[in-house]
Amino acid sequence: MNKLSKPLAIISDMDGTIVDSEKFAKTVWRAAAEAMGIDVPEAIYNEMVGSSVEKTNSLFTDFFGEDFAIDQLRALKTEIELSSYGKGLIHEKEGATDFLTFIKDKKIPLGLATTTERFRADKRLIESGLIKFFDFTLCGDEVEKQKPDPEMYLAVAKNLNVPIESCLVIEDSFSGVSAGVASGAQTVWIKDFLEIPEDLKKKVVQIESLISLKAQIESTL
Repeated sequence: MNKLSKPLAIISDMDGTIVDSEKFAKTVWRAAAEAMGIDVPEAIYNEMVGSSVEKTNSLFTDFFGEDFAIDQLRALKTEIELSSYGKGLIHEKEGATDFLTFIKDKKIPLGLATTTERFRADKRLIESGLIKFFDFTLCGDEVEKQKPDPEMYLAVAKNLNVPIESCLVIEDSFSGVSAGVASGAQTVWIKDFLEIPEDLKKKVVQIESLISLKAQIESTL
């Protein structure tokens, strides 16, 4: 495993990394699919993790055909999702508040890069209580290229005024980890529920949780 070095800024992913929302997202998608009377393989839900709107759409059309009513499914999914906010279904990942408080106390610039659209991201950050910690946030509908392209991480680093090589990226998904590595940032992978390829693992720092990450960052300061 690679060794962690002192970060001058930290850029975190959201879903599955600091917000425990991947299970919530799967539940909402399943409810929408069931309402439309379609059976979606688990593999598709898994491939959707950390993916852009375009990638998600293609997963459905590739499987069900080009004439699949993806817009109808998305509209139904959004309706179900929006009705679910405020019901205590979105929570922070274990140790997130403590970790982010520690980073802010150390006056380390903190950014967020998520492929989730702005209106969803803000709702999830507000409901989990984490929105107050970030100096800058960037969402998937605010960039031309999404993860695994490094554009998001490069843009956040620029806004934090810290060279990307001095930033620490925190990710949980294959596309996110790939984006972090491609950007040139030191990248930490904290597994949520999906593995990443072995060759990619060799390029990152593998850490079990935000609790462990806090301790390791503290040892570098």
